[in-house]
Amino acid sequence: MNHKNIIISCLMLLLAVAAKAENVYVYGIAYSPTDSVTYLTDIRILENVKLQKKTKFLQSRNEYSIQLKQYMSEQGLDHYVCAVVFKPTYKSLYKDYVNYKKYLTKRNLVISTIDQMKFQFRAITE
Repeated sequence: MNHKNIIISCLMLLLAVAAKAENVYVYGIAYSPTDSVTYLTDIRILENVKLQKKTKFLQSRNEYSIQLKQYMSEQGLDHYVCAVVFKPTYKSLYKDYVNYKKYLTKRNLVISTIDQMKFQFRAITE
């Protein structure tokens, strides 16, 4: 094994130790500045995901955004920017979800909910 592989293995081990598997609640947002429709997923639970130990930040969070982006692209909506919002409790995320919907309504944007039967986040456990 060369030095590069050893260093990479050590870094991956450190990341694995620094992360703790927990459950979080998430919802996804797909927004386009050129369209009046903003897409939201329902609030869902992700089980056994990795959170950073000190910050409690969702590890690999960009991968969840990519999942939503791929779904939107499959629907022919390539120009949408996707993001994921997460919190440790349903209550705290629901409050954020309601506030975000109010914000969109004030801006006269149409809110379209992505059906849970059509799209679901897949937990990233690596």
